[in-house]
Amino acid sequence: MTLGEVRREALRLMFAGYEDILEEMTFSELYQNERYQPYVMGIDMGVNRAVSYLSSQNLLPTVYRTGVAWRLPSGDVGLDTGAFVPAVGKVSGVEDEEMDGVAFHTEGTTLVVPFSYEGRPLRVRYSPKWVRVDNMTPDDYELPLSDEVAALLPYWVKSELYEEENPSAARLARSYFLEGADRLRQNDGEGVSFVVKYHL
Repeated sequence: MTLGEVRREALRLMFAGYEDILEEMTFSELYQNERYQPYVMGIDMGVNRAVSYLSSQNLLPTVYRTGVAWRLPSGDVGLDTGAFVPAVGKVSGVEDEEMDGVAFHTEGTTLVVPFSYEGRPLRVRYSPKWVRVDNMTPDDYELPLSDEVAALLPYWVKSELYEEENPSAARLARSYFLEGADRLRQNDGEGVSFVVKYHL
């Protein structure tokens, strides 16, 4: 899912019934529009805070990449994760071919492992690195999140931006966000689907 899709969905949630107008306007037009500007300006920071919350709850999707451990210039054996796509955020584990856990520590983008793993393929389990978005981030920026996780972001945004203007709508949106986060937690993000609720 792209950032532009999340932005549009957040606006649709906040301005149900105005979808036609919103679709006709570009984001630069929305930034300059008196009615929408305060909301458009707050969307990206809301997205960042939502992702921060999901990360603190260990609800960001897990990515697996395999690489071969080699002798490093320091003499240690390790695996460089610097070229992994998406970029590595937080490593939650390393496994060998038999799926047994491998002890490791990090030095920059390198995972240092015991010498006995030299030349062997290792599978790295990690959460993608989150790069904070802002109004300069293009709409076509592909979020390093599963669609299930990205679908929750507009509800967090609405809950923040409507906090003073419409507290009950803000509480409903936050409640739906937290309900979705609980479903992610129960299913480890697998096979979770959400129904878009515009009446919130």
